[in-house]
Amino acid sequence: MSLLAGYDIVIELSNELVCELVITNLRLSGAKAAPPFEFSVPFKAEPGNASAGAFHLNVNAIEVDLQTTRPTTIQIFFADASAEIPIGTIRSLDGCIEVPVYFPYILTKNDEAYISLDLSGIEPWRIAFTSESRQHAEAQLRGKALSYSHFEASCQETLAEFIQKQGLLLIPTGLTIAA
Repeated sequence: MSLLAGYDIVIELSNELVCELVITNLRLSGAKAAPPFEFSVPFKAEPGNASAGAFHLNVNAIEVDLQTTRPTTIQIFFADASAEIPIGTIRSLDGCIEVPVYFPYILTKNDEAYISLDLSGIEPWRIAFTSESRQHAEAQLRGKALSYSHFEASCQETLAEFIQKQGLLLIPTGLTIAA
């Protein structure tokens, strides 16, 4: 067996390069998503119910962690987010959306190589509010008809549906593949 394990060429992409490629090419609902940026998604007040408000995110950073075991994790950091729900607006939410993704193949299209980033079937993923944001949200929800655990579950469902609707994203590598 050769040093290339039977392949004609082996290319290793650094964590920094993949992060830059993701940030440069990521689109959410067709809009470029390079930090800092804002986006809103319809918010479900109760998991499984129709939307009843909006979740507004102010994204200030995106990181890609290739060092973990599969899947790779894309972290979307946000600050000063808010959720408009029927009982009022929950403000000052900071945290991170951790999205596990697989970069299963380098795909070719018109002799160009792309990293495929499939968001359609991602499970499990999570939104992690900072402890300060959690305490702030719990205080805002105290005495209301919605508990913090239901609020957090609604945030999870709202963002999961939004991210999964993004489907397959192709990230150009800048490499040309000739047959």
